[in-house]
Amino acid sequence: MDTPARLAPLLEQFDWACRRLLGRLSGPEVDSGDGTPVAAGPMTDEEYLWEPVPGCWSVRRRADGPGPGATELLGAGEWGRDSAWPAPEPPPFTTIAWRLGHLSDMLAMRADWTTGSHSLTLDDWVFRGDARGAVAAFTEAAEAWRAALLAADDAALSTVGWSTYPNGSDPEDVFIDTVWWVNQEVLHHGAEIALLRDLYRAKLGVHEPERAGPGEDLQARRAPRCARGPVFKRFNFPDDGFTGPSTVRRSQASGHRLRPPPQATETGSAASVSPAPSTALRRLCLATGMSATTVAAMTTSTSQVCTCPHSPISSR
Repeated sequence: MDTPARLAPLLEQFDWACRRLLGRLSGPEVDSGDGTPVAAGPMTDEEYLWEPVPGCWSVRRRADGPGPGATELLGAGEWGRDSAWPAPEPPPFTTIAWRLGHLSDMLAMRADWTTGSHSLTLDDWVFRGDARGAVAAFTEAAEAWRAALLAADDAALSTVGWSTYPNGSDPEDVFIDTVWWVNQEVLHHGAEIALLRDLYRAKLGVHEPERAGPGEDLQARRAPRCARGPVFKRFNFPDDGFTGPSTVRRSQASGHRLRPPPQATETGSAASVSPAPSTALRRLCLATGMSATTVAAMTTSTSQVCTCPHSPISSR
């Protein structure tokens, strides 16, 4: 079956986000965002479970019990993920293990509740206490979700409740909106994980040597991004309304603070924002490869932009 035209860019973005995250986790290098490879060593078990501040939530041995503020360890098997309901305020800081485990169970469960048995729950999910196992679990879950996407035709993309995943608003959403939401989950949690890897390396003095490719000049690689030309228009999202009221509904349901979006203009081949792009907008352009105009158009469709930090207890 041919991939529906409006799914193709979302599928491409999902693939890109997963490849970039897996490269960041396992090495030997990761794309910096403009096609430039940057050295990245494999994540160790110590780094995977590292708690950068007191009171972190993580993945823990069941025998040790929940972490600070948590009331249960989700999952099956020897290890579980910290959780509590209702969520503590403010939400606890979460480790790489917690974030990667969340991504993996979310992808696997959504795949199952879309094209699988419609029965997989967190009580069935096995969280891994080692970095290598966690990366393998994420890879398998991402492949399962991708297979579910490839099984969707154009009619499915417009069907409310095509995914019946019970831990979110999927039963109330058209499927293409769910696809968009999953992409931003991988993008923003992937960015969080990458930042935690950088912080771990900086605090503990772990250095990853920069390696040149065949015939490559490292000085040219280190040149400012602006000197290497425009690189951000990697994905060409169609304006087909795949974001909509449910985006606002999700933000409101999780207590996110909202503000009006910036106004964007585009001059020539380079996207700009008038009067100036916000830091959040610039980061979103970098993370997704979209121009500021496209990002603003997407956010304008909901008339809101979320500005709060992610809560680990988000229903999505």
